[in-house]
Amino acid sequence: MARGGVSFRFYLASLNSQFCVDPYLTALAESQAQALGEWERLAPRLDEANEKTHDAQTEADARIGQTPVLQRMAVLESLEQQKQAAELAQVQLTHEAQGNVARKTELA
Repeated sequence: MARGGVSFRFYLASLNSQFCVDPYLTALAESQAQALGEWERLAPRLDEANEKTHDAQTEADARIGQTPVLQRMAVLESLEQQKQAAELAQVQLTHEAQGNVARKTELA
């Protein structure tokens, strides 16, 4: 809409009749007006898409940065499990040794 609610097309037609404007320029102005309207309609969606892309990139960067930490944590958990298994084996050996000592004492 241009000039008090008059449509752009009507406004251009009145200019054509008043000033003998080239039809190519009229078509170009209409095309530009349509492109501007399309841009105004799509600009918020473009901003939203850019924001989502930025958020996804930030999250991906954070995950990539966490990868060495997660790998180190997995190694530490594995070492902890190995330590617990070794301690359990040591406890079992100690109990077996105590049982053997008790049997030898009983036999003697």
